Amino acid sequence: SHDLKARIPVLFYEQGYTVKKIGHILGVSKLLVYNSLNSYGCFGVAHNPFARQCGHRRLMTQEDINYLRSLLSHRHSYYLDELQLKLLEHRGLDISIATVCRTLRRLRISRKRVWKKAAERNDLLRAAYWNRFATLVPDPNMLIVTDESHKNQRTHDRLYGYSEIEIPCVQR
Repeated sequence: SHDLKARIPVLFYEQGYTVKKIGHILGVSKLLVYNSLNSYGCFGVAHNPFARQCGHRRLMTQEDINYLRSLLSHRHSYYLDELQLKLLEHRGLDISIATVCRTLRRLRISRKRVWKKAAERNDLLRAAYWNRFATLVPDPNMLIVTDESHKNQRTHDRLYGYSEIEIPCVQR
């Protein structure tokens, strides 16, 4: 960074440190120290002000990124091509699926298994039910449980979704 490079001439010219000692103090290579001192001698700053930035200009603006985040906060289980289509339809942004994927990675959003939470689930009613049930059945060995769950309009069939790193992907 420019701040780190700006320290190099100060340590070398004003405080008299050697190149090896500066590299050890700042945790940089000797080559970087020599290049920064060379730029300082030529341009008066520790970096080349005429150097071009590497890579392409980013295609997505901050508003596009905010729109992408809002899409994923509303529904986690989009496919990449669906996100690409939404950005084209609503933001007029024609980008590749790889760009969508790289943007998600840069935002620290990863693809993970969706944890499905029932839309009808109410924790307070559930606790009241189990308390009432415990008064009716004194011995848990008396229970026979059958599972009658099935997929309907309210359950999700997508197994993977997107959410921030270290945050579970919960779809309700």
